[in-house]
Amino acid sequence: MHIGMDTVELNGKSFKTLVEKGQKIQAGQPLIEFDVAAITAAGYELTTPMIVTNSTKYHEVNYLKKGLISAEDNLLELK
Repeated sequence: MHIGMDTVELNGKSFKTLVEKGQKIQAGQPLIEFDVAAITAAGYELTTPMIVTNSTKYHEVNYLKKGLISAEDNLLELK
């Protein structure tokens, strides 16, 4: 998961990971916390791409919403 553009240059500052690599998660479970104000104040854009790298494991990848979203929005449906 990559949040924002070029934010990797922050070396994790302003981000707190809430899950471990390979951990099973549930729908709605928070994965990460980040400080929007600190990231934007540092000059980084928060546009976040959504890429399914293992799409061949699913019969369908349906995009439910595009553009500006909120925390409650469902973005993808994997079947």
